[in-house]
Amino acid sequence: VNLTVRGGMCGLLGPSGAGKSTLMRILAMRHEPDGGSIHLGTVDVRRQQDEARSALRYVPQGHDAALHSIAEGGRLLIVDEPRPGLDPAARARFLDRLRDCATQSIVLLSTQTVDEVGELCSWMGIINEGRVVLEGDPRHAIGELHGRIWTREIAKEALPRVQREYAVISTRYEEG
Repeated sequence: VNLTVRGGMCGLLGPSGAGKSTLMRILAMRHEPDGGSIHLGTVDVRRQQDEARSALRYVPQGHDAALHSIAEGGRLLIVDEPRPGLDPAARARFLDRLRDCATQSIVLLSTQTVDEVGELCSWMGIINEGRVVLEGDPRHAIGELHGRIWTREIAKEALPRVQREYAVISTRYEEG
């Protein structure tokens, strides 16, 4: 993965199994990379781990309660697919808190939700099978994908076949 994350709110988008959580754990120093380099400004994350740890904050997959306390003091906040089961009001509060964090830190948000990235982020990367396949401003990137990405409604039973035939970025089940 070759990726440059700039300031503000940055989204990392991709389907399950694309490599988002692995990349997030590597960036948060929870998983050892096979090679390469990671820099946070002038800090070499792999060689200056103590300095990097003091600048990083990490919210692992499926957690959000810790966001309020963990975000303080970090230059980079890594948020890996948070918010399981939040009601709409709690979701809105959570997203507002992420926006607040992005005014003081870089926030790297991993998600499968295209709308979330479009709504929150000034930069995005799409990752699939461990590779960044597109990066840039979400509005511009979506414009670049015009005619190459579609939204379809299909029966739940057809999803495995569709996933074998196409690169599915995200899915959403609707009642009925």
